Amino acid sequence: MPKRAPAIRCSCSLQRARPRPRSPDSCCEARSVLKRFFTGGLDAVPRRTAPGRDRKVTAAWEAELLRIIELDPHEVGEETANWTTERLAEYLGQHTGIQVTEETVRVYLHAHDYVCKRPTWTLRRKAEDKADYVGNACGERFC
Repeated sequence: MPKRAPAIRCSCSLQRARPRPRSPDSCCEARSVLKRFFTGGLDAVPRRTAPGRDRKVTAAWEAELLRIIELDPHEVGEETANWTTERLAEYLGQHTGIQVTEETVRVYLHAHDYVCKRPTWTLRRKAEDKADYVGNACGERFC
């Protein structure tokens, strides 16, 4: 296949980049919507449904998520010390009948200001749990 000259390639790409002409109807429609907005506010503009598929998650599912995230997993019959998004998705799927991925759980937790992090020790908790624990120190200033 022969190569095209650079000047031809440049003019072709410029031609593709030009905006398409709009029909007069779309411009008039936009003006009328703006006019209704400025005179009547947001209530005067007709609402459309959001594009895409319907939400799979219901308000009951979301309420159950927010309820159990505050509970210890042992309180609801789970044999684990911490909730993970995978375990939450499985639990909610069994109890609400709505199967979602762990990413969906993470997104809904994030929307309610929860953050998924690994559990870590705090110094106070370590000190309370193990009063004689000194960590990696030998107890003297220089070992």
